[in-house]
Parts: sequence; C-alpha cells; structure tokens
Amino acid sequence: MLIGHVPADSTKRILTQLSTCCKWAKKSGILDTNRFEGMAADIKRKKVSNEEFEIFPFTHQERDLILKAFKQNRYYNSYAAMVESLFLTGCRPSEVVALRWKHVNETSISFERSRVYSGHGYTLKDGLKTQRARKFPINAQLAKLLAEIKPEHMQRE
Repeated sequence: MLIGHVPADSTKRILTQLSTCCKWAKKSGILDTNRFEGMAADIKRKKVSNEEFEIFPFTHQERDLILKAFKQNRYYNSYAAMVESLFLTGCRPSEVVALRWKHVNETSISFERSRVYSGHGYTLKDGLKTQRARKFPINAQLAKLLAEIKPEHMQRE
C-alpha cells in the first residue's frame, strides 16, 4: 500500500518504525510475530547522480546584491561579514557562529563545532552535522574578509 504512493525514503522509514514497534510488542508479549521485520531492507532507493542535484541558489550578481543590501542597511549591516563568509565557505550558519579565531590560521579555517538549539537554549556542540570536523582553505577573497574583521587586540580562545 505504501509503495507507489509514498516516496521510497518515507516508506523505508515508516516500515522501520513499524518493525520497531512490533519488536517491542513481541518482546512485551502483546504480539507473537513481527510481520514488518526485514521489510525496510527490501526497499531500494534510486541512486541519483550529483549532476542532477547541483545547487546554484544565487548568481554572482545576486550574491553581490545581497551583500550590498546587508552592508548598506542600517539595521542589518553588522551581519554583512557573516553573510559574506557563508557565501565564501559554503558552511552552515550554525558552524560560522561557533567559529573562534583559534580555528583560523593563515591557510585554512577548521570547522570543528556548531551552535545548536538544545530545547533550553543555544549551546556549542563538538563536531558538525555530518562529520567531526572540516578544514576549509583560505583564498585571497576570504583572507581579505578575515583581515577586515579581525580585531586588533584579540586573545586566541
């Protein structure tokens, strides 16, 4: 009933959850068998080439207009450097707000943690969403931005 009506990823997730529920019910003596056991493994997801999913959300002109708008806005100009760093690195906002100067050297930025909402407020979490850490090389454009925003007297925390 799910196959053909629901995407493969959703079908696989639903079958996994049903199997888990039935496993618990079987263990608790409510059911004798788990009819969903192993079903999720039979669902095959289509492999999609990276070419179909290349994302180009903004042209260079659009990017430049966005940055110009931030820089010229009296209320949001303080976000301009952050937005520019997001464009230049492609990192997630949660990763850029967790950066400290100790993660930056002359040749690279080391993304090692993120700032996430924990239900009670924001907290720093070691590691990133999909990996433990990532080094990003600093090109001339990024080096210029970093030089502009680096405080004169700072302590490397």
